Amino acid sequence: MRLGAIEAGGTKFVCGIADKEGNVLERVSFPSETPEITLQKVYNFFKNKRVEAIGVGSFGPIDPNQSSETYGYITKTPKKYWSDFNLIGELQKKLNVSMIFDTDVNSAALGEATWGAAKGLKNCLYLTIGTGIGGGVMKQFQLFPLIRKNVKEMLNNYVQTKEILENIDKYIVSPALGDNAGLLGCIALVLKLK
Repeated sequence: MRLGAIEAGGTKFVCGIADKEGNVLERVSFPSETPEITLQKVYNFFKNKRVEAIGVGSFGPIDPNQSSETYGYITKTPKKYWSDFNLIGELQKKLNVSMIFDTDVNSAALGEATWGAAKGLKNCLYLTIGTGIGGGVMKQFQLFPLIRKNVKEMLNNYVQTKEILENIDKYIVSPALGDNAGLLGCIALVLKLK
């Protein structure tokens, strides 16, 4: 089973193909430009790939409500050319496969919960800072000790559990899936279609 994924970020799009176990078979990345330029690169990637369905995780704000008239739209975004853009509608015109749609951050969280750092956990919180900041900061692994220290200080002894006080390094972690968190999250979205 070959499944498609589109991580539609504000800075770059990542397209990929994986199997249902989360093994990435192909992956490509390119800058987010105008819808016409960017989607042509998406179409070129998926041409003749024979995927069964595609999960799309997009920058936003978006409308992920499947019963809404604007489901699949990127709504009122400040990203030039993308405001009120029917992303899923345009993708389906050329790719003609089943699709499922959510935010890029929800998709990355789902990827981590399915195959990554949050696998097997009851709860997970995935934070990112958006276009222009998130990738640079999150790849600065030396910042994690400082982040953990600051969180403990901000909690101001309000949370008195051994897990937080002594093992915070197991709770504030980088994505185990690295740069594939969003891509694999889109694959996990597709698995929800079945």
